[in-house]
Amino acid sequence: MTDARVITLTLNPALDITVTVDQLTPESTLRIPQAQRRLGGKGLNVANVAAEQGYPALALAPLNEASLDELNARVAASSPGVCPLHEQVQLLHASTPVPLRSTYALVETESSTTTIINESGQEHPAEVYRELLKHLADSLAQYPGSVVTLSGSFPPRSPEGLIADIARTCQEAGAAFIVDTSGPYLLEAARAGVTYLKPNRAELVEATGEEDLYRGVARLQELGAQQIIVSCGPDGLYAFGQEQGVKARLAEPLKGNPTGAGDALVAALATSLLDELSLEDLLIRAVSWSASAVTQPLAGSIGSAWSSLAEKVIVEDVTYPSAS
Repeated sequence: MTDARVITLTLNPALDITVTVDQLTPESTLRIPQAQRRLGGKGLNVANVAAEQGYPALALAPLNEASLDELNARVAASSPGVCPLHEQVQLLHASTPVPLRSTYALVETESSTTTIINESGQEHPAEVYRELLKHLADSLAQYPGSVVTLSGSFPPRSPEGLIADIARTCQEAGAAFIVDTSGPYLLEAARAGVTYLKPNRAELVEATGEEDLYRGVARLQELGAQQIIVSCGPDGLYAFGQEQGVKARLAEPLKGNPTGAGDALVAALATSLLDELSLEDLLIRAVSWSASAVTQPLAGSIGSAWSSLAEKVIVEDVTYPSAS
């Protein structure tokens, strides 16, 4: 399986801008040494994390040529504050007339809090999605055994049935498919029978209308989801298959910038499937990678702290949803 890749889909990519201050004081002027800028969006963060940990990654996204040229020029010039994609990430884009949106992470070090401000993005022409699907099908044929991830928000007025089309492309190639999204798209992904769904606790409640964790998970399973991992912040991760429920957590949560924790978790899932890990080992990797991401200044990196964190992960069985 040497040709296998982590193939990420980012339908709503962005220029991620991270601003770090001691404290954000309203109605004041703050000066910072340098904001950090990187081509991002959740799927591109997944690709960066996978590549950083030694797994070749292929990132698919709709990108505006002018926006991409401008960013590449700044990377080539080693402009201060501009962070390139990891060298092991191959970028394959579908050209769009829509300029790159921006997202802002405002990190306050004194309180260990992060405020996120995201532009919503704009509508892409239909042919952009057709090109992305073709790129995906061609890539899965070129790299058999790959795992596909779809992460983040959707641009306005995305085509109906898009997740089902992506799932069908993956199924025809025999590829696992992981989805990390929210709202009605989470329900659509469940109906498409994806391999893994990864909502956080709030997204699960929003999509299913169920405040109870188990009932929310059961709702997604009834729709057709195979495996579900719910991230619950400091309370850890809950994983549910068809016959097993497991919880994994650290004894004490870490403080820092949580912006890229969910993306690191998805990268852990994808690479664990490539490595054919057991559910317990998968969860240990997922917890340690997502926790390690919190210690990093930028999304898309987990550093090396995860190896020591992995030894501290607590894994335990939990009541299965259908029994509650």
